[in-house]
Amino acid sequence: MPSPSAARRSGKAVKTVDLRAAPLRLQALLQPLHIGPVVLSNRFAMAPLTTNFATEQGLVTQQLVDHLEARARGGFGLVITENLGVHASGRVMPRMAMADRDECIEGLTRLARGIQSHGARAFAQISHCGRQSRSKFTGQSLRAPSAIACPVNRELPQALSGDEVPQAIQWFVDAAHRVEQAGFDGVELHGAHGYLIAGFLSAYSNQRQDEYGGTLEKRARFLLEIVRGIKARCRLALSVRISADELVPHGNTLTETAQLARWLQDAGVDALSVSVGVYESFNAMSMVAGETPGQWLPLAAAIKQQVSIPVMGVGRIHEAALAEQAIRAGWCDLPLFGRSAIADAELPRKAVAGQAHTTLLCLACNVCLGRSARPETLCPMSPQVGRQAWFDQVLCAPSHQPRRITVVGTGLIALTAAWVAARQGHQVSVVDAQPAGGLQGLRARVPQQAIYTRALAAARWRAQSAGVQWQSSEDQLPPGDEFWVERAAPASRSPQTLQGIEALVLQSIGGNIPASIHVEKDLALDAHPGYRALYRRHFAELGVPVVQDGLATETLADEDNARRASDFGIDPARVTRWIEDCYEPDRMTLRLNEFLVQLVQPENSSTQRRT
Repeated sequence: MPSPSAARRSGKAVKTVDLRAAPLRLQALLQPLHIGPVVLSNRFAMAPLTTNFATEQGLVTQQLVDHLEARARGGFGLVITENLGVHASGRVMPRMAMADRDECIEGLTRLARGIQSHGARAFAQISHCGRQSRSKFTGQSLRAPSAIACPVNRELPQALSGDEVPQAIQWFVDAAHRVEQAGFDGVELHGAHGYLIAGFLSAYSNQRQDEYGGTLEKRARFLLEIVRGIKARCRLALSVRISADELVPHGNTLTETAQLARWLQDAGVDALSVSVGVYESFNAMSMVAGETPGQWLPLAAAIKQQVSIPVMGVGRIHEAALAEQAIRAGWCDLPLFGRSAIADAELPRKAVAGQAHTTLLCLACNVCLGRSARPETLCPMSPQVGRQAWFDQVLCAPSHQPRRITVVGTGLIALTAAWVAARQGHQVSVVDAQPAGGLQGLRARVPQQAIYTRALAAARWRAQSAGVQWQSSEDQLPPGDEFWVERAAPASRSPQTLQGIEALVLQSIGGNIPASIHVEKDLALDAHPGYRALYRRHFAELGVPVVQDGLATETLADEDNARRASDFGIDPARVTRWIEDCYEPDRMTLRLNEFLVQLVQPENSSTQRRT
C-alpha cells in the first residue's frame, strides 16, 4: 500500500485491494513483505516486461500508464516497470521508455501515480542494453565492456574506455534519482540477461584487463559502484536482477552468482530478482508451453540460501497455486508473474475470490515477447492489452442497433468475438462446431499443449459471463440477423510448421513413431524457436533423428468453408463474417486483432463483410 505521502503526490485517494478474505490455500501470497523501506501489502508481483508502448522519444504514454495501472487495479501488490533506458546508447527497442533525461520525469510521475492509486507499490527497472541491441535503435555505436559482438545481433560494440566507465556508472545513478523524483517506491537495476551490467559481470562478454575485468571481484566492481552511488543519492528501495546461470559457455553459473549475491547484500541492496540467461540462451529463459512451470525456481532457492534479503523468483509462474507453493516451499519470497500478468490483469482478484478457473491463462506462446520489438505487445488471451481505452470506449461501446448474432465455432477467436459482440449489447448465440475449440482444441490434444483446454474453458466462461448463450450443434439453429462462421486457415502437415510437427507428436504418442523426420531447414519455422527446441527434445528421447535434406512436403488444401456453413442450415451467401481460425499463435493473434478492428470499421457494403 502506498504511503500517505504517495497518496498526496497522486492527488487522489488510494484504492487499496483487500485480499485478506482469501481462501486459506493462498495465505502465503497474502502476507506483507518488507523490501528495504517499502512494505508490500501482498506478494502478487508483476515482473518487468517490455511493451513498446512509449513514444519514439522514449516518453511515457497514456497507453503504458493504462497497461500497468490495470495490473495494479487487478490486485498486484507490486508492479515493476519494463526496463527504462539510462542512456540513448542503451535503447533496446524502438519505443523503449527512457529515464535518461529530466524531460522523462513528468511521464514517469504519471506512471508511478497510476500504479500507486490502486494500492500497489511501483518499482522502476533501469537498464542499458550494452551490446545486445542494434545501432538502428540507439542511433549511435553500441557500448559494452569489451568489443565483442552479441552472437545473436552480431553488431560489434565499442568498448567503454577507462574514462567512460565512471560516466556509465553515473547514467544509472542519475536515472535512479529521476525515478525517485517521479515518486516511485523503488528502483531495480537490470543486471541480468546479458545487458550492460551483466556484460561486465560475466567472463563470457568481459575481457577487460583493467580494474573492471578479470576476476569475478573486478567484474562485479561496475555493478557495486552503481549500487553505492544510488545508495548515497537516493532513499528508494533497491533491487538488483541477476542471471543465476547464463546458460552459455564461459558464462556465470550459480557458483559465481551466489558470491555476487552476498556482495550485493553487503553493499546495501534490499532485494534480489533471480532470473537466467542472456540473448544467446533466450529460448531457454523464455519458456514455451510444454516446459515445466517454475523451472528456474530452484536457482532462486539456491540464492535465497546465501542471503537474508528478499529473493524474487521467475520461470513461467502462470497461476497463483504455483506462486503459493513457491513461497511455502522456501524457493523464493516473491514469485514474479510475467506473461501471465499480461494475459489476465485480474489474476490476483480471481485467485483470491476462489475463481482461479476463470483466469485467462497465459499460453506461453511468446507472442508478447516476439512482438515487443515490433509495433506493440499483443496477447491472444487479452486483446485489450495496450489499448484498454479503445477497447472499452470504442470497440465495446453500446451498439445503437442491437442485433441477433449467431457465431458458429468455438475456437479462441470465435469465443472472443462472441464476448465482444455481447459487450456491445448484441444478442449472441454460439453454436458448438467440430472440432470443439477449433484449431486450439486440436492443439490441446498435444500433451505439451494441454493448457489450451483450460484457456478455452476460461474464454468460454468470459463469453458466458457477458451474456452469450450456448447451442448444441444438434439443436435447431437460432434465428439471427447475422451469422459469423469459423473456418480453418490452410493446414500443413510439413514438420517445418507448428501444426505439422505437433501432428507428428500426436502420431508418435499413439505408437506410430516415424523412423526419421525430414525437413529442408528446421522444425516449426513459423513459430517461436522455443517450440523447435521442445520438439527436438521430444523426438530425440524417442530416438528419432531430424534430417535436414531438403525433401519436399505436401500441404493440405483448405477445407470447404461453404460446407461448414451449409451443414448448419446457413446459406453461405448469408454468412456475414468469416472468422479465420489459425493454428500458430502469432498468426492467430494477428487475425484476432484484425477481426476486432473490422468490427468498428464503417460497413460500406455487405459484400466487404462477407469476404
